[in-house]
Amino acid sequence: MKVGRNNTKSTIANAKLKSRKIEELKCCPYCKGTSGYYEKLQFSGTGRFYKDFNGEGLTENVETYDYLDSISSKYLYCMDCDKRIAPNTH
Repeated sequence: MKVGRNNTKSTIANAKLKSRKIEELKCCPYCKGTSGYYEKLQFSGTGRFYKDFNGEGLTENVETYDYLDSISSKYLYCMDCDKRIAPNTH
């Protein structure tokens, strides 16, 4: 039997993942890690990073990312095992 993405087991797992709410999790449902979670971001655009003539970054660099566009990942990931743990609703 060929195992693919459309098998019953993965369909049930995907349904569980999509119905999970991050606010209800106290730990990773896979590794039980408690470090937290992250979302993946993809950036595009141009930013400016200002330096003085000694090569040090200036404290005014707060707007470095202001002109970048970002796309958030569809899911949130465990910091300990990198598995998808919940949909990203933001």
